[in-house]
Amino acid sequence: KAGGINAEYGGLQVKGDYHTASNNLVYDTQGGENKNEKCSLCVWKTVRRNLGIINEHSVVINNLADTANGGVVYNEEGKVVKDADGRRMLWPLQGRWWRIISSGRSVTELLMDPDNFDF
Repeated sequence: KAGGINAEYGGLQVKGDYHTASNNLVYDTQGGENKNEKCSLCVWKTVRRNLGIINEHSVVINNLADTANGGVVYNEEGKVVKDADGRRMLWPLQGRWWRIISSGRSVTELLMDPDNFDF
């Protein structure tokens, strides 16, 4: 995916290898009660319970997202790994990446008028 805007539609999900995700704006995609455990820009390390590593050679450059990570961590039994507070553990963003802005807060605070797609 290169040069896109993804607002309110589940985020940008990069699965596989040798992909390029560049110049994307991804925001307000985290709905649900566990929004802090989800990502807007997801460059996965593994896909669900399949422990095969992906996106080792993908490139992620010049993206702005509410949250960016490599997906949920699963153990060898296929169960979600949780931290001491009971939250799902997350992999760091995968691939080779540069200039990713992910402040952990809403990107809409940084934009002029996102409701009308005025950035």
